[in-house]
Amino acid sequence: MCNNIKLIIIATLFILINADFWKDREKFIKYEESQMLGSSIILNQKEEIVNKILMGYKFSEYDAGFKNPGMFAPARHFFNSRKDIENSQVFKFIQKVPKGGALHGHNAALASFEILYNLTYSDNLYGCIVNGRIQLKFLAHSNQDKSCNWTLLSVLRKEDSNFDEWLRSQLTLDVHNPREKYPDINTVWKAMEDIFKTVDVMLNYKPIFQEYLYQALQELYDDNVMYLEIRVTLSTMYDLSGRIFDSITTIADFYKEVIDKFKKDHPRFIDARLIYAPYRRTNNETFRDYVKTVKELKTHHPDFLVGFDTVGQEDLGLPLVEFINHFKEIPSDIDFIFHAAETNWYGTSTDINIVDAILLGTKRIGHGYGLVKHPLALQLVKEAGIGIEVCPISNQVLMLVEDMRNHPAAMLIAGGYPVIISNDDPSFWSAKGLSYDFYMAFMGIASRTADLRLLKQLALNSLMYINQVCSDYLAARNEILRAEKSIAIGGKLSLTEKEKEANKILLQVKQKELQGVHDDITKFPPARHFFHMKNDIEKSKIFSILQKLPKGGALHTHLTASVSVEYVFSNIISRDNLHGCVINGRLKVKFFEEGKTTSVCKWELIRDLRRNETTFDSWVKSQISLFNEDHQLNARNTINDVWKSFLETFGTMHGMLKYKPVFQDHLYQALKELYEDNVFYVEFRLNFPELYELNGTVYGYADFMQTYSDVVQQFKSENPNFVGAKIIYARQRTLNVIQLKHVLNIYDSLQKAYPDILVGFDLVGFEDMGPPLINFHEQLSTVQNTTHFFFHAGETNWYGYDIDQNLIDAVLLGSKRIGHGYALLKHPKVLEMVKQKDIGIEISPISNQVLRLVDDFRNHPSSALIAQGYPVIICNDDPGFWGAKGLSYDWYVAYMGMASKDAGLELLKQLALNSIKYSSMREDEKNQAMQKWNATWELFIEDLIQNKTKPGKGYLHGKGPEVVENGVEKVLDKNEELELERDEVRDEVQNWKML
Repeated sequence: MCNNIKLIIIATLFILINADFWKDREKFIKYEESQMLGSSIILNQKEEIVNKILMGYKFSEYDAGFKNPGMFAPARHFFNSRKDIENSQVFKFIQKVPKGGALHGHNAALASFEILYNLTYSDNLYGCIVNGRIQLKFLAHSNQDKSCNWTLLSVLRKEDSNFDEWLRSQLTLDVHNPREKYPDINTVWKAMEDIFKTVDVMLNYKPIFQEYLYQALQELYDDNVMYLEIRVTLSTMYDLSGRIFDSITTIADFYKEVIDKFKKDHPRFIDARLIYAPYRRTNNETFRDYVKTVKELKTHHPDFLVGFDTVGQEDLGLPLVEFINHFKEIPSDIDFIFHAAETNWYGTSTDINIVDAILLGTKRIGHGYGLVKHPLALQLVKEAGIGIEVCPISNQVLMLVEDMRNHPAAMLIAGGYPVIISNDDPSFWSAKGLSYDFYMAFMGIASRTADLRLLKQLALNSLMYINQVCSDYLAARNEILRAEKSIAIGGKLSLTEKEKEANKILLQVKQKELQGVHDDITKFPPARHFFHMKNDIEKSKIFSILQKLPKGGALHTHLTASVSVEYVFSNIISRDNLHGCVINGRLKVKFFEEGKTTSVCKWELIRDLRRNETTFDSWVKSQISLFNEDHQLNARNTINDVWKSFLETFGTMHGMLKYKPVFQDHLYQALKELYEDNVFYVEFRLNFPELYELNGTVYGYADFMQTYSDVVQQFKSENPNFVGAKIIYARQRTLNVIQLKHVLNIYDSLQKAYPDILVGFDLVGFEDMGPPLINFHEQLSTVQNTTHFFFHAGETNWYGYDIDQNLIDAVLLGSKRIGHGYALLKHPKVLEMVKQKDIGIEISPISNQVLRLVDDFRNHPSSALIAQGYPVIICNDDPGFWGAKGLSYDWYVAYMGMASKDAGLELLKQLALNSIKYSSMREDEKNQAMQKWNATWELFIEDLIQNKTKPGKGYLHGKGPEVVENGVEKVLDKNEELELERDEVRDEVQNWKML
């Protein structure tokens, strides 16, 4: 009877816990949905019916893309996905949506490519080829302009059957292989500016200008756009007689004439107005002329001119702050509508344009791509209602973002910021109207669950105008920069005098390495694939400094993939008794005393295969690593393809590592490589393998734990500064409920036996394809008070699925840290709780790139986490599989690619401290670890001041700082010879083991 009562009580408690969880989860999701752009809109009955139709289309396309990511249009380049978009039911729906206004378009690229190209068949159009580029101009006859050898285009077409195809290439960026044609942002910007130069003179012929503008308005009108603001340069116009129209007010009159005619012909069209937008790459004298021009325009066209901007490639133009004195001369009745932060550089003057734009009182921000890296700017934008003109396709074509699911505007939409979708220069990428950009925003950037309310709000946003005025400009500007620096990771640290001196050296080295990268992006490693840049990183002085920097702990490392591929190949593949066979093109390996054949595999000695096949070694390397020095993963490979290869590599490695002697050596080497990289603590994620011997002996889990403990203790005894290596039990998330219960029982029994080693539990694997955490909620909830969870969550660029909602479940289940958290920015409530609960975020940058979440580290969402001071820990995940080792490579791409240009020692110090603070060490262990870390940190600072940044062993190895006398390095510690002797003895023992 007593037992029955206990069971009833337990069952009742479980039901209550379960009910609370679901209630909290529902609140969580509803809160985040309530923050999303458009959430405040209440649909009427008819709108609800339409919404169901829309969401039926959306879910069908979205879920098909989820099953086959390579076919998901927003994940691909627009040039390759445009036709699929045009066949989309969602796109056809969006075309019919009244979209309000197009607020960010440039006069020479407003209309479709078809309209632009058809103009080249106009009478009296001449061409002249200079340096491989065609110039186009309308002339009465070829001698009217003797500056070039002009020929009628009709003649050029007759003379060369390939002329039309070549001419098309002069007028568009659209190619079938965009990333090969335009390898970096400067290349594609130059190509676009060349097109502007080609079409400008043609479009400044007055009759053609009038025809072009009218047709551009017609295309927008046909796409259900009712208002337009055009950024114009108001270049000189001409007619066939040679008459020149160079009066700014006269040219503005020409615009108004066309617009007024269009409004008369189309009474539903609201209006079109001008933003005077000259080029930013200029000098102060020319800028004075800009100010004079905009004043004149405002005087003559007070209602037609709505604002002032500067345009062109922001990275190569002068920043707004250079022209502060000129901006003060512009009357307050002229609104600023600035391009700002159209860049993925962080902390540069281009990036800081966002601060200047806000302080100057910009009415809207053009692009604002870097906005999410500026927490105070985000706050001011929301408070002041400053519109953010997001141009998704432009950002992709001009190489800011590769996959629309990674666009930072996802955070802006998720957080309810005043986003306006616009089209920028649709002519040059074979788009027209606004619908293509709306499609990318709705399907690629917004959540899967974003519906008609978002589309309605985006349309409404395009018709709202709010201004902001700020006095005492420079003081306010500096205050924003200071405040943002204090918010960022490390911003609250106070450096000692020596640390300040070291920081100055560090930043000098950093700025030197950043010199010239804007002009040639190929010189900037974090903008390229790790497989391409690894060698360049290793030549970097910053990398050398980071290698010596005491980095604390590695908190997200999978033991199987933690050792360098060089070690695996030269020390494991070469061992006696290692046999292999090939199944479906993949290598399987295992240690046997003799070769044997099974029903599925004919085992052969690897040694014999290496001897008989000259290409076998290189093939083996491809089986134990994804790394390839010659090329990065094929751009057409999807995330599913990469993960398939990734998981198969684990399968190959597992066969070797279950052999007990190899496991022991592998674990020792993993600790050694981390330690040599100045990492003194690690938490390995691993499944408990059943170790075996050559004679067939198989060891159980308890034996494995003892073996693991023995190796760690041996390493600690030989390296007294090493703190420890704990285990997070990590099982594949493909488990079913019954298997999970069994696994949790195993964890519970082993954790009680080894409480100082086994510290937590996780579910790992390909998150996109595995069941979500919510499926296991009941089983996990029963143990969450006795088990520390360290869940992988949000390792995805999908938005609105159970996958990214794993973040919600991880937080509700009490996860101590979050593995990856790539999708965190899309979940404002989760972000809020991460800060409140102080949940560490394990960021593994190189893993995210290799596994196809991000291409350019400047676009990694963790830039915003760093900027906003979230508890980030930089980790390495599976370094051996991509040709890395230790933590320094990931620290390098985080420091140079994800953090601000001005981020210094404070950030690095805080990242190291975070790795100790958020570790699973007991408090007494953390205190001991801090003592050791502080000692090595002081040595590092001293050495950095002495400017000794050569790569090599650091201070964890009992060495003091190095000094150089007469070009010969001396080591201050007299025990180094003993250490070298120990290494030699250990190597000799290893050789005997191999024999």
